[in-house]
Amino acid sequence: MKSVNPEKEMLSSVFGRSAKRFLLAATLTFLATISWAADKSNPPAEPNPNNNPMLSQYIKDGIKLYYLGSRSGLDGWFLIKDGQVQVVYTTADNQTILLGALFNTKGESLTESQIAAVTNSHPEIMAAVEQNFNQMQKNALQPTSSAAGQGSFAAPLPPGERLVQELQIAAGVDLGDRKAPQLFMIMDPNCPHCQATWKALRDAVFKNTIQIHLIPIGRNDEDERAAGRLLSSSDPLNAWDKYVSGDKTQLAGNADPMSIGAVKANHTLIDTWSIKETPYLVYRAKDKKIKVLAGEPQKIEALLKDLGP
Repeated sequence: MKSVNPEKEMLSSVFGRSAKRFLLAATLTFLATISWAADKSNPPAEPNPNNNPMLSQYIKDGIKLYYLGSRSGLDGWFLIKDGQVQVVYTTADNQTILLGALFNTKGESLTESQIAAVTNSHPEIMAAVEQNFNQMQKNALQPTSSAAGQGSFAAPLPPGERLVQELQIAAGVDLGDRKAPQLFMIMDPNCPHCQATWKALRDAVFKNTIQIHLIPIGRNDEDERAAGRLLSSSDPLNAWDKYVSGDKTQLAGNADPMSIGAVKANHTLIDTWSIKETPYLVYRAKDKKIKVLAGEPQKIEALLKDLGP
C-alpha cells in the first residue's frame, strides 16, 4: 500500500471528462446495439403506473416511464430523465418495486429484448439520451459569467476535488449508512487485495461507522461479469460480503448489457486517471483534504480515524 498525492499524481489527467459522460456513452452504445433486434409486434397493454405509489412518485418527479411488458408476473418499466436511464419491475399488488434486470434459467437476459422492443417503438428514448450526452460535452467548454458580467472560464477544481466529483457519479453501489463518512473504493471483485481490504473494513460498515461506495471494474470477462452482477444486485451489501466469504453464487451468471456497459465506463474512468492498482481508496479526511491510498491499506485503524464527516 502506498499513499498518493492527487495534486501531483493526477495533474496530467484530462480536465472536463466525467464518469457521467462515460455512463451515457455506454448507454448510447447499448441502445444502438440492441435496437436492430427490436420486436416489431404490437406493444403490450400497459397497466396504470399511478396505481403503484413508487411509480406515481417517479411521474411527479418528472421521470418518463415506458412499459416493457410482463414477465413471470412482473411488470417492467424503462425510466428516463435528463438522459439517464433505469429499469425497474413491479409486482401485481403494487407494493414492491425491484431494480435491475431479469434473466431466465439459461442465464439469458429477458430485459434486453424488452428494452429493444420499447426503444424501437419510441425513438425519442435514444434521442433524449444522445441530446443530454451532447449537451454535457458542450458544457465542458461553456464559459461562465463573472460578477462583472465578463465571460470567463471557471477556474478548474484541484485534481483531488475533481477525482471525488467523478467518483460520486461513477457507476457503483453504496454499502453502509449514507450519513456516515464516505470512502470510495475502486475494486475488482476477484482481486485478493480488494477482498482483504473489504474484510478489514466490513465491521465498520455493518456498525454504520463508515459508508463505502464500491466502484467495480473487471480485468477480464469473468471479473467484468461479476462486477456487472454486483451493480445490478438488489442487495449489494450482503451479496458482496457473502461473495468475499466464498459464496461465489452471489455474483454468478451473466450480467445485463447495461451493467456491463457501466463497468466498461468505470474502466475508462480509471484509464483517464491512470489508476493502475486495486483497491484504490479515496476519501475526505478530517482536515478536509482529499487523500488517496493505492493498494491494500496496512493501517486500517489509522484510516478509519482519519475519515472525516
